[in-house]
Amino acid sequence: MPPSSELIQVRTPTVKGLAAISRRQPSALTATATGIYALIVGVLTLAGYAFLAPRLTDWSGHGISMFPNAAVCAAGSGLAILLLVIANDSRFWRIVLRSTASFVGVIGGLTLVEHLARVGLGIDRLLFQPSWGQRAAAAPMRMGPPASTSYLIIGAALLLATYGPPARRIAGALAIVIVAIASLSLVGYWFGADLLFGVARFTGIAFQTSTVLAAIGIGLIASLPDQGLAAMLRRDDPGGVIVRRLLLPVVVMPVVLGWLRGIGQQAGYFDTAFGTALLALSVIAMLFALLWWTAEGVSRQTQLAQVERERAERALKEADRRKDEFLATLSHELRNVLAPVAVGAQLLRDAGDHPDLVEEAATVIQRQVPVLTRIVDDLLDVSRIAAGKLDLRYESVDLATVLRSAIEIAKPAIFEMRHELVLTLPAETAAVQADPVRLAQVFANLLNNAAKYTPPGGSIHVTEVLEAGDVAVFIRDTGFGIAPDLLPNIFDMFMQVAPGHARSRGGMGIGLTLVKRLVELHGGSVTASSEGLGRGSEFVVRLRPVTATESPAPLSARSE
Repeated sequence: MPPSSELIQVRTPTVKGLAAISRRQPSALTATATGIYALIVGVLTLAGYAFLAPRLTDWSGHGISMFPNAAVCAAGSGLAILLLVIANDSRFWRIVLRSTASFVGVIGGLTLVEHLARVGLGIDRLLFQPSWGQRAAAAPMRMGPPASTSYLIIGAALLLATYGPPARRIAGALAIVIVAIASLSLVGYWFGADLLFGVARFTGIAFQTSTVLAAIGIGLIASLPDQGLAAMLRRDDPGGVIVRRLLLPVVVMPVVLGWLRGIGQQAGYFDTAFGTALLALSVIAMLFALLWWTAEGVSRQTQLAQVERERAERALKEADRRKDEFLATLSHELRNVLAPVAVGAQLLRDAGDHPDLVEEAATVIQRQVPVLTRIVDDLLDVSRIAAGKLDLRYESVDLATVLRSAIEIAKPAIFEMRHELVLTLPAETAAVQADPVRLAQVFANLLNNAAKYTPPGGSIHVTEVLEAGDVAVFIRDTGFGIAPDLLPNIFDMFMQVAPGHARSRGGMGIGLTLVKRLVELHGGSVTASSEGLGRGSEFVVRLRPVTATESPAPLSARSE
């Protein structure tokens, strides 16, 4: 029983689409790394309480521990970030993500209520009740206002991140707020400023809690590559260039300069006044350098964009010129066909009882109808391919048979110009999976093209060769040739191979475009070469041969 007919639609990812996936990967890696970090810190801190290891709960040694509730929220936030990155399309994991985010937000919100209302809700000492690490605690085992506020925001941001663009935009803004809150305490730890991390009712927060909050904020930003800061970093316009160049230096430079100033002052190299002046001058110098560097980058980006715009404008103008040329050529072709038809119609009107005139009129019309049909068919084929509606019926066919069919189609044009045609086939010709009618159309178009643009009495050589696992068909002529500047665009729509001869010899500039698209639909390729004007041209069609072990191809397929 022959295989049943099957309709196959092939969708090829766009360049824009491929560019978007590749850009998202670094963001996904960053979000994954921060989620894993938060999860590990939360688990290690809980292990410190379980095994009575204070150092695991207080990394900095300031007597300020990360409390169990904060550790649970850290682990939950890390898990939610991971789910946001790797399982956002699964309904089950989306429910898990939202449940985890809600839990984190509720713990943070209830703890914040305890601080604001100065009440105890009994949620601070559910897991462990150690005596260490209470230096900045407003109540035993109660995480401070920065952490509780941040986890409330984190829960809300994670929930919003699972909805549409407006909600995700808010989540991206909240992520920046989280990083800002964490930065206050991290800077305080860096410079030893207790007021920024050690005041119980206002800034009390453990060092590792600060790092987790910063990581979660960064992870949230990275997991939303289409929104907020992450979207700005990915943009190719001047705004994106400025943010990419300035973000890290603006964040790191003041901290490093302040740290160096503190070291110098503690070492006695200068006093407070001189250190402050030196810091101000250093900031001015570095900001000026950053400004100059960024301005250079933006200018270069603008120049490249201008060059690209000019190139696009030239391409549009060239396409418009080819379109006008095509319309003029099409009008010329149709007029050449319709004028004899009009003459034939006039002869029929005047023929009366003269059968000779009727026969002459019928001959004229009959001779022009195939020409008109070919013009219309070419136009329809190009439009069908562009719309993805060209049906191909594949079967295993002998390539030599297809070539002989193409020669029969092109024989009138070849004989009219008195060309010599040489067909060279290997001892064993190859079989290919193809639509025999469409593949014959490919070679017939190339042969007609060779006949059209070769002076009378020229020669055309058609050679089938097996090479590097493919079967190649070379069609070489002794015609007008192709100018080197036209070769890169020879298969473009409306491109005339030899514009000076186009109208006199016919051709609308779509034949080679049709050839290329049909060959590609057969999984092959076509190339053109020429040694220059007056030295002929060569077209090479490469197809994949059928092997004895391959299964039959579907009987029909559709281009898309």
